[in-house]
Amino acid sequence: MSYTEICDKFDIVQGHMEKSSKTLTSICSFFKQYSNILDIFSDSLINLEASFQESLPKEGTMDTLSMSICSLSSHIKKIINSTNTFARNMQLDIIEPLEQFADQFQQANVNDIRKGLAITKELQKAREQMEKIRYQYYSTSSLAEKANKRVRTLSSDDADQELKENAQRDLIYHRDHVSQECKYYMQAVSATNEVWNKYDKSMPQIMESLQQSDESKIHFIKSSLERYVKHYQKHQNYCIDIIEEVNSIVGNINSNIDIMVFVDSNKSKDSGPNREEFVSYEDWSKRRNEVFLKVNSEVPDTENPDFEHILKVVNFLIPESEEEIDPEASLFESSHFLRFSRILSTIEGRTNFFDILDTKRHKGELSNEKIEKLSQFIKEALTGIIHDNSQEAVEFIRILIFSRSFYTIDNNQKRVYLCSYIHHQIFLDRVRWIQAMDYAISDRLESNKEAIEKNRSKIKDSGILGTLKQIANKIPFQKDPELERAEKSAAFTIISQYSNHMLRLGVSLEMANCIILNLSKKYNMDYERTCLLLSEIQANQKSYKILAKMKKDSLKRLNKWGNLLPIALSLDWLMPEETTSALQVCKSWKMAFRNRIEKRLLIRSSLCYSKKMELRNKIWIDSLKTGSSSIIYDVFLSRGNQMDGRSGMNDVIEMDVLRSFQNNSIVTQDILRRLLRAYAAFNPEVGYCQGMNFIAGTLYLQLQDEEIVFKCLIGLIEKYQMKALFKHNLPKLRQFFYQLDRLIGLMLPEVHEILNEIGINSAHFSSSWFLTLFASILQSKTDILLAIWDLFVLEGWKAIFKCAITILKRVSVAFKEIRFEEIMLVITTISQPTCPIQIFDDSFIRDVNETKISTALLDELEAEYEELRVKAINKHK
Repeated sequence: MSYTEICDKFDIVQGHMEKSSKTLTSICSFFKQYSNILDIFSDSLINLEASFQESLPKEGTMDTLSMSICSLSSHIKKIINSTNTFARNMQLDIIEPLEQFADQFQQANVNDIRKGLAITKELQKAREQMEKIRYQYYSTSSLAEKANKRVRTLSSDDADQELKENAQRDLIYHRDHVSQECKYYMQAVSATNEVWNKYDKSMPQIMESLQQSDESKIHFIKSSLERYVKHYQKHQNYCIDIIEEVNSIVGNINSNIDIMVFVDSNKSKDSGPNREEFVSYEDWSKRRNEVFLKVNSEVPDTENPDFEHILKVVNFLIPESEEEIDPEASLFESSHFLRFSRILSTIEGRTNFFDILDTKRHKGELSNEKIEKLSQFIKEALTGIIHDNSQEAVEFIRILIFSRSFYTIDNNQKRVYLCSYIHHQIFLDRVRWIQAMDYAISDRLESNKEAIEKNRSKIKDSGILGTLKQIANKIPFQKDPELERAEKSAAFTIISQYSNHMLRLGVSLEMANCIILNLSKKYNMDYERTCLLLSEIQANQKSYKILAKMKKDSLKRLNKWGNLLPIALSLDWLMPEETTSALQVCKSWKMAFRNRIEKRLLIRSSLCYSKKMELRNKIWIDSLKTGSSSIIYDVFLSRGNQMDGRSGMNDVIEMDVLRSFQNNSIVTQDILRRLLRAYAAFNPEVGYCQGMNFIAGTLYLQLQDEEIVFKCLIGLIEKYQMKALFKHNLPKLRQFFYQLDRLIGLMLPEVHEILNEIGINSAHFSSSWFLTLFASILQSKTDILLAIWDLFVLEGWKAIFKCAITILKRVSVAFKEIRFEEIMLVITTISQPTCPIQIFDDSFIRDVNETKISTALLDELEAEYEELRVKAINKHK
């Protein structure tokens, strides 16, 4: 069925389209008011939680009722966060796109309705004019008929001759008038039919355009409602999890335990009756002397009740085995935890606690209840450090180690480490972090010094050379170069480790950057290492601003189509082969939709192999050969063959040629050698860099013409700014590592957490992805490789990032063990048969297309990296 079947009912279609606009406006208004109600609800909950917070039990109260009441505050905060997230998702994913679409829908329909109204009014006017002239013609004909009857009547009677003549003249007059009116009527009919022809020609196009707009409206509203259902279900599921968590905590309320805790906290510290007794001077003096001798005795007191109590508490929290669990655990909790808290207020108590806890680090996993109690004691120890004004770095460092040693398993079978439970004001002390890092750096440097000295003792120089070295090392105020390198290396390693601790313990980005910059300057680190440290900590930030920008980029994509939005949206509902007719409509359509249609044809169409290869050749050449038509391949090939002795470049080319595209009958070694030498002669600034062999080989694998491949290689490196990728120190590659780390954190937070936990970042595994555009790992999977290159040619670097995210999303299912070696083995063997999971299957390219990464987001991340790089350079200066 089509609107063209009711072209004569334009007024009805017009009313329907106006009603559609009102429907869109009504839906927008509904979701806006819905969002406002959620905001009001969140604000009310915030005020409620703030007033409730004032009446909550103080931190440190251990009874079950107080813990349950405190959980209500946490429950309210989680509900607020979930509601705010739901409202934000509605705003970004539903309201703003709907508003944008409603505007575009109305604008797209205005011209069509205006054209339809114009032709309808023109037809109506022509018909009215024709009907008026027809009426005149019929009226005149009726008068002529009457005049004719009168003439016949008079002619048959013996009427007066004068009457007969008058009747005859009257008949002639009316006949002339009828002839003229008939002529006017025929002209009016012809004019009306011309307007009808114009109507029949224009109206189907108008109706078809309006139908496309209406279909786009239906699909868009359906998509919006589906997104609403998805976000609402996610919100509801999260709320259900929160309720279950609260229910679990409430179920632990126990009156017996709470009464015991209350009595224990309020009973007298001294045993026995609180009565005074007479103590003679002699007894008092004797007791004082015994205490003095005990304190000053060099023999330690082996019977330390506090130590025994600490050991008992730690063994209860972290038993070595099930047999060690105290059968009277509930009684032990209520009667001994308060005493343990008092012990932690002393330096000796904390030292003993840390020593015993250190022996339990191998246990790792604790129950949720146990880790919460352990976190409570750790926070009390931190409070004791502040009260004692202790600047001892060792205590602080040991707590940082414990924060990543103990963990619990949540409902989703994920590890939640102790650091998530021990946020404390001590971690906001910048000086304490710097002192701790200084201590750790010095400790590592001492170990490095021992290794350096030991190595030197094995290699002793003799003769005059050895004497000169000894004299040089004794020159005052001159640092030993080897020790200076060791100091920088130790500082870099320690700062990198402690950066992760800072992030997990709630240190702000500004404070963490300040600490890193100060220590980098103190240990004279080069700006590249400083930039790397800053980028690592920036990549771990949860940037909701960036996430919101990702949503808004989708609106920009809608904006760019303008009046062509309905057509652009409708293309997605057609088969790729059906969309090619859109390129024949007009030049503006061809310019707007060419890239989109060609991409769908290459990636999603069912074209046969030969036609797809032909289309790929055309698209690649058109996209990459820009500006290189005047370059003569033979000239640069001749120059390249004459560079045999130039700084060993040909040796490097020869080595890489021998180990790439082996046993490939299309990309032979001679062809690859000639291409690489010719490009090195064409661009001496870049010359040859490892990885270019795979790029040139992949181009030849598809195009199979040396001269065309040479020109496309030039165009590829120029168009996608790959010169910076091959420069000294690989500056562009460092930027790509930062962007990929940030994208992993934003789009795959769970994967990012696992990789960050064991010290893996994108630099460990993705360099070949960027340097060779996956050609180095997919030589045996040419269909996937060429499809990836199709995306790269059409989309640029965005396509490589989308492939990387898709790979990590797929490979993450194999991250069962979080050991560095195992994860690196999985990631680095993704294209090998030994990989435990199939990555590059038939659905890989489809998943890449469904991964949404905008160019605007990549530009934002590039600006972030550049800002960090400039900051590091300025601090270095």
